[in-house]
Amino acid sequence: MPNTLDASIRGLNDCDGRAGDQAQTPVKIENRAGLDQIEQRIGSHARFFQTMLARLSNASFPALRNLNTRESNDLTIALLDACAAVDDGLSFYTERYANEWYVRTASERVSLVQLARLIGYEPRPGVAAGAYLAFSIEDKPGTPESTSIEAATRVMSIPGKDELPQFFETSTSITGRSVWNAMRIRTRAPQQISTAMTLAVVQGIESGIRRGDSVLIVISDTETAVKRVQRVIQDPSAGVTRLELTNAPAPSAFLGGLLGGGLMTAYPLLNDSSIEQVFTGQVYSSSDVFVLGQMLSWSFSDFATAANIPPTPPPAEKGVYALRTRTAIFGHNAPSWASLPQIVDGQYLQITGHVLESNDSPETDTSKWQYPLNWDNLTLDQTPGLTRTIDLDNVYPSITEDSWLVLESSDTAAKAYRVIKNQELTRNDYALSVKVTRLELSSATGLDSYSMRKTTVYGQSEQLPLASVPLTSPISGDRVVLDKYYPGLVKGQLIVLSGERADLNGVPGSEVRELVDALVDGTLEPGRLFTVLVFSQPLSYVYKPETVSINANVVAATHGESKAEVLGGGDGATRYKTFALKQAPLTYVSASTPNGTQSTLEVRVNDVRWDEVPSLYGRMPDEHVYVIRHEDSGQTRVQFNAPLPTGQENIRASYRIGIGLTGMLRANQLSMLAVRPLGVRSVTNPLAPSGAEDRETIDDLRENSPLTVLTLDRLVSLYDYQNF
Repeated sequence: MPNTLDASIRGLNDCDGRAGDQAQTPVKIENRAGLDQIEQRIGSHARFFQTMLARLSNASFPALRNLNTRESNDLTIALLDACAAVDDGLSFYTERYANEWYVRTASERVSLVQLARLIGYEPRPGVAAGAYLAFSIEDKPGTPESTSIEAATRVMSIPGKDELPQFFETSTSITGRSVWNAMRIRTRAPQQISTAMTLAVVQGIESGIRRGDSVLIVISDTETAVKRVQRVIQDPSAGVTRLELTNAPAPSAFLGGLLGGGLMTAYPLLNDSSIEQVFTGQVYSSSDVFVLGQMLSWSFSDFATAANIPPTPPPAEKGVYALRTRTAIFGHNAPSWASLPQIVDGQYLQITGHVLESNDSPETDTSKWQYPLNWDNLTLDQTPGLTRTIDLDNVYPSITEDSWLVLESSDTAAKAYRVIKNQELTRNDYALSVKVTRLELSSATGLDSYSMRKTTVYGQSEQLPLASVPLTSPISGDRVVLDKYYPGLVKGQLIVLSGERADLNGVPGSEVRELVDALVDGTLEPGRLFTVLVFSQPLSYVYKPETVSINANVVAATHGESKAEVLGGGDGATRYKTFALKQAPLTYVSASTPNGTQSTLEVRVNDVRWDEVPSLYGRMPDEHVYVIRHEDSGQTRVQFNAPLPTGQENIRASYRIGIGLTGMLRANQLSMLAVRPLGVRSVTNPLAPSGAEDRETIDDLRENSPLTVLTLDRLVSLYDYQNF
């Protein structure tokens, strides 16, 4: 003690001059605004001790005049030293206490919490992470096609290194269907047939078509085109053959427009005819289809089957035809007219069975001639007695009635005709006698343009089975066309779209979207229906169509595990009774409230639910309300306003525990069902959870609590919104 006291006196002498001649306390305190720490000490140990020593010599205390010693080993001086030490401690803690009374300078969480509550601000306890769970429903034969997934279905994470399992629970109930497990995008469409088409994709790799062959494109009886095959490309992996007429086309990603439609006024039975009558060329909302099906008592499973497997249509004329037979016109190989002798033994030459009399003049009398004098330039319409008919140079039974035939010449463009009749006969003409095929055609138009010797005939038409063409445009925007009709999708339903991104090669992506509508489109292909999903907002990424998969068995879930417990018994004589929850931390989820959160606590007194309120201030004694208070230890207390009905264990609570950044898991980490619902095969979270936040830190409290009095929940200016 003496050494300490002497050192204190020496230090004071160094700072303030002479010791023992003046008081050093109280020190004048001045704190400017904006300090992170304020000074509130009116003195230190040395100053307090010096002040007491100075007062020993003060004339105001005459009784102390006889105490002349100032030695530190004196009992009185030692007592003053002890009192100075007490004063030093008091001033230190007074300063600390004063700092805790200001938001800027407080260092203890409890101080900031109490200060915030003075202005109605309750520290945020944190927010639980939110996730989207995608369920897979059993699709084995014999299992129900739909199943119910109730709210609070619990899913647990598979923990990684140094992690603990985390529980998530579904927020609502949904009905899942097996057909929604992995819906696909429409990636192929029928070929658009036109006379200007430059590519035909044929099913199979043995089409029999070779380079240089001719094919016939038929739109109608009056609209046809003949194309020459310039290149044949076989694709065994796809099982198709590409016939290149010119350059390959660039298919579009969405064929057909979306047309408006309404409910029909006639109510047919469910059959192929009624489906065609109602849906062909129309687009309906899926909700309208559901109502229509109920009105007509349709079986939705039968309807979905029929919509995705259309009836076999009758053979269509429109298409691409291979011409398997190539031949010529009868007479094309007849001897040249100039090489034949005109007079033999005074008689004109007997030509094709007709004999001219000797006194006939071939130059002046041609009435008995069946043919012009020179058949080398004969055209197909100049054959005597033949109308709309042509004779081929041999017998061709494969050129059947109602088939197509093409005439082609080096001097005339190719033209297609329909064969009306096929007849076999023997013909003696042009110094030839052979058995020929006589074909009656649908028209004689243009026959005068084809030379008998120069015309090539293509026949035995065979319609080629055209394969569908790929739709290669990337998937983006606010709607997608699925590969078939999927029943039951409704407005407001959640879906998860996953696939490989087209804008970032090799990187997978997943997005959750809410459906604005699900359309039933009958305009894209004859006899088939397709589901069109319309999203609430466009997709964030662009995807490769062949990799896209959509799951519609999706439900929102939040971090936390449900608990239920008895808080205790009520006492009708006591107001503001308080109970502590046995487990922590209480789960809060994001909500549309002023502070953006809502607790999962539900309290019932005698099975009657009481309501949580932010504060008990101004509440009447008969109101069934309570407040929640969180201790720094993490424990949660529930304080009631009104006296609770007297009873034993009549106060019960149900809530969830789990909150904060511990719920920020990785994608596909939530995959263990605590209790597997009937019909559910598996579950996962395609996207990582988001939105979690730990409880407010001291710095958060210091910054956020004053903003409350700037807005008072009234937002007018942009600055108000910023503070809020």
